[in-house]
Amino acid sequence: MIARIMQLLTDKGHTVSSFFRDSSTIQSSADKINAFFSGIWSYDAARQFEEFLKVERPDLIQIQNLYPLISPSILDVARRHDIPVVMRLSNYRLFCPNGLLMTKGRLCHKCMGGREYWGFLKNCESNILKSAGYAIRTATARRSEAFARGVTHFYAQTHFQRSLHVAEGFDQERISVLPNFVDGISASEHALSDTKGSYVAYSGRLSHEKGIDLIYKLAEGLPEVPFKLAGAIGDFLDAPKPPNVELLGHLSGDDLRNFYYNAKMLLLPSLWYEGFPGVALEAMSVGKPIVASNLGGMPEIVENETTGLLCEPGSVIQFRAAIEKLWQDDRLALEMGDAGRSKLLKEFTADVYYRNLMDVYETALDIQR
Repeated sequence: MIARIMQLLTDKGHTVSSFFRDSSTIQSSADKINAFFSGIWSYDAARQFEEFLKVERPDLIQIQNLYPLISPSILDVARRHDIPVVMRLSNYRLFCPNGLLMTKGRLCHKCMGGREYWGFLKNCESNILKSAGYAIRTATARRSEAFARGVTHFYAQTHFQRSLHVAEGFDQERISVLPNFVDGISASEHALSDTKGSYVAYSGRLSHEKGIDLIYKLAEGLPEVPFKLAGAIGDFLDAPKPPNVELLGHLSGDDLRNFYYNAKMLLLPSLWYEGFPGVALEAMSVGKPIVASNLGGMPEIVENETTGLLCEPGSVIQFRAAIEKLWQDDRLALEMGDAGRSKLLKEFTADVYYRNLMDVYETALDIQR
């Protein structure tokens, strides 16, 4: 998505520069210790960023995740240069040390309200030193108001995500909402699927927080319904796989698009607060209804009884009823899929995203003037 945004900006005549630091070399104990301290405050990153700004002289800076090697230190550099900073809130890292509001496979809000120490007490990273480091890093940034002072304007992916940041003390007037987009979709291309679909599809990580255990239970209770799961196969599934479940492994490109195209519906039974899953938009682009957990920002993507069906997270009864409802009613599935594609073309295209992003940038520039 970053590459597509940069392409949009350059296509519209804007100059785009990038400042990245590679964190892939963190291997040795010394590297890990350095990453711990540099994550809190990196003088090296600040120095390099100072040099970068002197050469590039940008009008605006956009950031996303400054950890582990960049750190909030560059925000002070930007402020000295009087350059506005826009931050995309892709997760909950500004008040949750691991960024997910989840620990040991369950939702967790214990670190909210300035209680980052719970990340250490619950050992969220399954490594006590790493958990302590994450907690200290988040607490330090909060107490120093590094992001509150250093970021001119934020944008979240959903209103739900925005509301949690506001609850944590961030100024609601400084947080816009920009839903994600799917690229390459127009009213004239990629027509609605002309097939009723022959299976229930899932695409994503095959992990507990994504609801894979629930999918297995649903498949066992609906033996006549085929389930096809696309995603890297992990080692978390101890229970035997039901015979009507097919694991396809990682899919991409045309293979992934055909996977959605030939499905009856997309199943998203997540047990955590999804950011803004691209798989939902990909399925909507070919007119497939979505059966999803009524959790977090998902109701902003899936309109219950209109573009899909929302269920109580983890509820076998509700998810089974929803799947049966669409499986047995071809007309309803097609109508919901059509409504989903219409919603996508109206709200979740690259052009819509670009216009909204430019509004955010203009807001930040006006604040700085």
